[in-house]
Amino acid sequence: MGDTDLSTSSRRYRRLRPGPGLSREEVAADQRTRLQRATIEIVATQGYEALTVRRLTKRARVSSGTFYGHYRTTDECFLAAFDLVCRRASKRLLSAGREEMEPRSRLVRAIDRLFQDSAADPQVATFSLRSAPAAGPAFVGDLRISAKRLGLALNASLAINDGPQLPPPLLEGIVAGLARIGRTRLDEDERAEVEREEVAAAAADWIMSLCAPVVRDVKRLLASVESRRAAGPPRAGWLVAEELRGDPGDERAMILAAAFRLSKRGYHQLTIPRICREAGVARRDFNRHFESLEDCFLSAIEERVVKFVTASVRQEPEAGGWSATLCAALEELRRTLEADGEGARVVFLEILAAGTRGVECRDRLISKIAQILCSTAPAGHCPSMLAAEASTAAAWAILERQAEEEGFEKLGAALALLAFGPAINAAPAR
Repeated sequence: MGDTDLSTSSRRYRRLRPGPGLSREEVAADQRTRLQRATIEIVATQGYEALTVRRLTKRARVSSGTFYGHYRTTDECFLAAFDLVCRRASKRLLSAGREEMEPRSRLVRAIDRLFQDSAADPQVATFSLRSAPAAGPAFVGDLRISAKRLGLALNASLAINDGPQLPPPLLEGIVAGLARIGRTRLDEDERAEVEREEVAAAAADWIMSLCAPVVRDVKRLLASVESRRAAGPPRAGWLVAEELRGDPGDERAMILAAAFRLSKRGYHQLTIPRICREAGVARRDFNRHFESLEDCFLSAIEERVVKFVTASVRQEPEAGGWSATLCAALEELRRTLEADGEGARVVFLEILAAGTRGVECRDRLISKIAQILCSTAPAGHCPSMLAAEASTAAAWAILERQAEEEGFEKLGAALALLAFGPAINAAPAR
């Protein structure tokens, strides 16, 4: 299927029938486009849970037979719609900077074009940046495959002659960081054009800051990883079993610890009675601390993540300075996650099972982590909040992938992750 138009014009759902000069293939392509546009609108406005064949066919003005002629399930249609959005965005990235010779200028132009498209069609932006991730952990891998297109397009925008290609995990992280910027900085339609251009320039500077250290520091980072493999158990563990019992006497802490333990079986296996039994508390005690099951589950993740990050980055500074301290913290995180893959899946995957609130919790955590990083930065080396949040979102995306693949020991991904330490330090202060 080509670069199909997702225009929001009133003719979006017109019916085409085969006739003189109009083939069955053209009619079928139009039907798929209408179904995909309907998917975007429903998921963006009502959430993934509202996506049904009946709603889709009614909005797209096609029969159920036509729907099943193109897609086996609504999930398949949902993924096709997301892939189409990514394909269009990738083409915009590639075409926007073709007239620019200098990499940064190409990148600024390309990112600005993406932001223009988001402002022109807020439903597509909401669908791709917020609603699609909230569909749940089952879709993480498929959504990542489509998003890879954007990473390849960004790599092309950065290419200088025949220079080295960025590692795929790092490209995926950069796409996640750029999406984070899009969510947090361009939510308001009323933002002035000049402000959008400034954000595009800041985003380009952040991406450029991630490139040089990947090549320059490969040997040092490899040595850092190897030297820490024999460093013993994690010092600031957050998922290890002995730290999951909760503080005796602290009712809320015991409930949170029980919720986290049980969530390793899957978010949808959690119930309030099970948590109460595990924690040894009454239902009224649970209700005194939490509004809902969802509230308890997300609080258990949020407090544990913040505790770990705070403990790891505020330990004894490394000899190599703040950048080395961040590298050490990232390696500490990698070893901790490797020691408990089930706990890692809770934090990076099961969090999405909570839907929109799970995505909001993830974004809130990214902001908190970025604030912690900035608060520990030496004077004169503090990155902008945009750069810190984008780098944190990028690192989160890499860890999410490793949680899905259960491969935290893989050196390639660990190297890409560690590269964010020097990158944050190198990001220009604004």
